[in-house]
Amino acid sequence: MDLGNEVTYQWIQCDDPGNLISIRDANGPTYVPTVYGAYAVQVTQGSCTFTSNCVNVTILDLAEPTITNLKLYPNPSSGNITLALPDGATQGQYWVVDTQGRRVLEGTIQGVPSVSLQLPASSGLYGVYFQDESGAIARGTALVR
Repeated sequence: MDLGNEVTYQWIQCDDPGNLISIRDANGPTYVPTVYGAYAVQVTQGSCTFTSNCVNVTILDLAEPTITNLKLYPNPSSGNITLALPDGATQGQYWVVDTQGRRVLEGTIQGVPSVSLQLPASSGLYGVYFQDESGAIARGTALVR
């Protein structure tokens, strides 16, 4: 069945399910988000509109970390690692993503230069990210055996 020009698309941000926000100029059949969040698409044909499920998106490819000196040890590990913050940092947010881009762990660090993390028992690579108060991001990779 060829739907042709009768179909319209509108991509939406749905971080708050009660407040769906249309993304300006995101009205094609595909959309590539540039920020973390939950996204869906509304497809309209005639008077019928279908809204897809919201999908959480984690951006994995940061061109370069904006801060350095993020240390993860021991690495490789059995899952229990220490995240040592960059020099001078003692608070911020951290998150860990698996190879599918799913957040598997996240939290806040306040007033300490390091924190112990328990990664999932599944062996593989995990991306570990830290964002300080200014918004600067550091990243590292942890291997779980």
